[in-house]
Order: sequence, then C-alpha cells, then structure tokens
Amino acid sequence: MLGSLSVSCRDNVQLLEKAQTALAVHSQSDGRQHVEVRAVSVIRRS
Repeated sequence: MLGSLSVSCRDNVQLLEKAQTALAVHSQSDGRQHVEVRAVSVIRRS
C-alpha cells in the first residue's frame, strides 16, 4: 500500500506553508508489516 498527502496554505502577508507526507506499508514473509513514513514541512516568506 502506498499513500501520500500534500497540503499548502498562503496567508495575506505572503507566508507559504507546505507539508507533504508519504506512507508505504510492505508485507513481509513472516506475516508482519514494515511501515515507512516520510514527511517534509517547509515555511517560506515571500
């Protein structure tokens, strides 16, 4: 399973916030699952 989410927000003073995440679930041969989460957050002033 693979999923992703991306969110951005801009306010009146040109502040831009972005957040992105990715989630991957890998089944393993012994019945367990390996979960991998990657996340990035960026705040930028224009």
